[in-house]
Amino acid sequence: MPMDLSDKREMAVSNLSTKRPTQLSKIYMRKGDFEDSFVKDLRIQCDDIEKNLDIVLPACRRLIDKRFVRMRNKRVWYDRDTAALYPKNYLLPYCEMKLYNGKLHLYEGVEDFDYQSQVLTVDGIEFVLASPEEGVKTFHIGNGNPYLDEFGNIAHYPTNPAPFNKAFFITDDYAYDSTYMRFYCTGSRNHRINYNSNQSMFMIMISRLDGKNSLGLNPVKTLLAWLQKGLMPEGLQKEERLVYNKLLSSYQNFKTYLDYRGDHISFRREAFIDDVCYGYFQKETSQCNVDLSRTIVGVSSGSEQTIRTLLLLSKSLLECDYRRANLEPYAYSVLSDINKGHWELFEAPEADMTPIILAANQVWTARPPQLDVVANGTCAIDFGTKSSVVVCRGEDGARLLRIGTGDFSKAVKEKDYENPTVIELRDLDSFITAYGQRIGRPFTKWEDVTVAHQAEQALLQQDVDSSVYYAVFSELKQWAHEKDRRLLLKDRKGKVWKLKPYLELDDDDLDPIEIYAYYLGLYINNMRHGIYLDYILSFPVNYDLAVRTKLLKSFERGLKKSLPPAILADEECMDWFLVYAGASEPAAYAAAALQAYGLEPAKKEDITAYGVFDFGGGTTDFDFGIEKKAANPRRHKFEIHQFGRGGDPYLGGENILNVLAFEVFRTNLGTMRENAIPIALPHGCTAPAGTETLILAERDATQISFMNRKCLAEAMRPIWEERPDEIKEWQDKEWTILLFTDGSKTGRKDKKNDAEKEQKKREDNQNRVPVKLTVDIDVLKGVIRSLVSRGVTNFFEAWKTAFKKQTEEPDKLHILLAGNSCRSSIVKELFEEQIQKEEEEISAHAGGKDAKGMLVLHMPLGFDDQEGEGQTEELDQKLTGKTGVAFGLLRSRKGGKDVKIVNDNVDDSGEALFPYFLGDIDVDGNFCVRIGQGVPYQSWAEFCYADEEYFEIYYTAEPQALEGKLPQKAVKYVRCRIDPADVSDDDDCMIFLRKVSPDAVEYAVGTGAEFKDADCVARKHKIRQTLR
Repeated sequence: MPMDLSDKREMAVSNLSTKRPTQLSKIYMRKGDFEDSFVKDLRIQCDDIEKNLDIVLPACRRLIDKRFVRMRNKRVWYDRDTAALYPKNYLLPYCEMKLYNGKLHLYEGVEDFDYQSQVLTVDGIEFVLASPEEGVKTFHIGNGNPYLDEFGNIAHYPTNPAPFNKAFFITDDYAYDSTYMRFYCTGSRNHRINYNSNQSMFMIMISRLDGKNSLGLNPVKTLLAWLQKGLMPEGLQKEERLVYNKLLSSYQNFKTYLDYRGDHISFRREAFIDDVCYGYFQKETSQCNVDLSRTIVGVSSGSEQTIRTLLLLSKSLLECDYRRANLEPYAYSVLSDINKGHWELFEAPEADMTPIILAANQVWTARPPQLDVVANGTCAIDFGTKSSVVVCRGEDGARLLRIGTGDFSKAVKEKDYENPTVIELRDLDSFITAYGQRIGRPFTKWEDVTVAHQAEQALLQQDVDSSVYYAVFSELKQWAHEKDRRLLLKDRKGKVWKLKPYLELDDDDLDPIEIYAYYLGLYINNMRHGIYLDYILSFPVNYDLAVRTKLLKSFERGLKKSLPPAILADEECMDWFLVYAGASEPAAYAAAALQAYGLEPAKKEDITAYGVFDFGGGTTDFDFGIEKKAANPRRHKFEIHQFGRGGDPYLGGENILNVLAFEVFRTNLGTMRENAIPIALPHGCTAPAGTETLILAERDATQISFMNRKCLAEAMRPIWEERPDEIKEWQDKEWTILLFTDGSKTGRKDKKNDAEKEQKKREDNQNRVPVKLTVDIDVLKGVIRSLVSRGVTNFFEAWKTAFKKQTEEPDKLHILLAGNSCRSSIVKELFEEQIQKEEEEISAHAGGKDAKGMLVLHMPLGFDDQEGEGQTEELDQKLTGKTGVAFGLLRSRKGGKDVKIVNDNVDDSGEALFPYFLGDIDVDGNFCVRIGQGVPYQSWAEFCYADEEYFEIYYTAEPQALEGKLPQKAVKYVRCRIDPADVSDDDDCMIFLRKVSPDAVEYAVGTGAEFKDADCVARKHKIRQTLR
């Protein structure tokens, strides 16, 4: 890929102005980059060769089917049945019809005939006398020979002296004895014997393409023989003739790379390209520019400036981001317009670069990337579980970006701006090598790693192979949050990569989140959109400080890597580079929604209370707070005060789909068992008895069990997303789906032939079998309702807890539904039912006051918009239940003085508050809270008696726990152990707990008095326990 250049005055590139573009007369290119582009171009030309062969072969086959073919460029013609050429008849020699001592007496005057050797040369092709079999086969009346008339007379037969008969001819067995001549007639296959000194005899001359008395060649061998002899057949159409001529002109150079098998010609392109690259092939051809070393020397000295070379150079530059990120190539004006220019022409030359002299009439422009830094620009990134949203704010407003779609010329859809949080690993070794070779904009290849929309398509394609499962990583955010999660990834090349838990990664380790951020950066920072230096990110309300801090570092590294080296080396620019955390995801959505719905306080004394139910693809988050006017509007306009939170880490749209997939699997268990189809067990589901080999826990699940769950989940998506047309399509094909089978457990048919037939069918389908499913849509809707209902109930319990201690009591609570999963009609129904129930309960305890209207439900932003009807904003400016987070983030940006976020959901250090209620199980089998969420970190609290060595800590984040009705199976627990020496039956001796991080506690044994003495506590044996 071209890099750097000097200007018209041959100034050093390092001295190029950063204030304006510079015209160049010389550029610098790494030899390796030129070779890569050269080879890419060579591959295109190889494509042309293969395409030309595909055009020419059928055309020639059409001619060969007619048997006799005249040649256009040489005075010869071809007989298919003898695989031989014949000169046009007027060129043939002739002799006296008599032998003299067994020798021919040849008449003089035949051009290009050697009378001594009796060899005729026509247009460089040598001819000898044909054999009797060849002569009789070709010159026989009625076979279509163009040089025989209907009576068998041979055209252009010599007339001086007069012939004995115009149907007679001799072959190489002419000598019967010393005087008599053996000859043949076109009307018979038998020879005759005679002599006559006054009459002439025609001599049949032949040039064999397949040896003497050939039975003929197939079309492929015939075409290759014609090319070898330099022959152009008559009868080709104009386009076919042009293509044939290209092949003909280059055949001698390429012939060693042509292979044929049966009725097909193949071009050994890889062998040819290797020979070109290693210098073994340095011939001139009209078909390809293939002398690499000469081309490099020529462009370096300025002696060779062919149009193709310049196109090669410009193509390499204009496709730089197409290779990196599948971005549409830049227009040629980027190079030629003196007011534009290319960033990579501005970079300083490296040690392995060679100068390339541009032609005098070529205007190429270097552009300092500093000119493209977006003044006052801020980029907001909502890094989501299923999809991520990017909003860039510049002087022309805030606009959404599409990532991984590549072709910006296509019409946009709303979903284009919800960029899947997915990476596809194709050749990770190649990517990592390229990624580490430059500090900025490395020469990585999209063909090695893809992200977002294109990466997701790899999983959704109908003919997906099970190996794709490990190559496509779609759980970046879950992996980051689950601190002990280790993964195995395998790229499309088959190489396995071991991925540590996120917080254990070292700087040199593979970090998929950094790679994802790098690709986001390439789509943000390029020669179309400019360069952004200010980045603001959102995180869920429950993420630990350590995870949030590391995520910021991953994004900082990845985004920096997307910047041009000239920017990274510019201290003044990088002084403005910033990656920081803004509002949490639900608070950011509240900032956007309250403004969009016109709910922000109008006066200082006004208060707007809100509750966000953020129901996404992977998790559900609750957030509660109030918004009010700022006391000093010069500092900021509004203030959002967060003081309540909650959620469900497993209630998400994709997790619901997994549960639906499992329900369908369980309904069709007999069919699944018969075909040995396994599935991975989703969280919260229970496997029926006797299914140990079919239903696998996630930690033990196989590649194909995950793929089967994915396939079934995608089939259930129309039910969850309420798309009736797609449901009908599935019903029309009787819910038949291809699922992966465990090949080691199938083929158990009684009849061997049936088993072999089934095995063949599975192999043809990549070890998949067609399964006709029984699907009860009403039952599945009931499952959805049950799962969502639990989340809605928890939301209202969390609301009561959040506002219980607030001194400010607003008249209304605005419930803001966010996330794509809230588009489900079931969500709306359940909220409306629960709102009615809550308002009736409040009214019953409010002394006759009617609470109706106290709880106001707001559907996700953009939910009611009908595309194309009444829509005033462009799609890349549209606020939705998904994009609202990123737009709201911008309101909390540093220096914006718009919305200040006061977050009581974190402590003074910024650590997220402990999310769990801790307790045990009461006599009724329900969870009993012993240590509430309000107990702060590092504060020791009594938990249970120390009368046994073992004890259990039960825990849950669900607010329903406060009602004391959660059954034991609805909460988690961890088994713990104290030192045997600390076991005591003393009523004062207790096990005390303290919270030390959002997912860990410490416990120790002692009395209440001891735990009030800091010195005593410091001496105690404390044991740390992680809550998973």
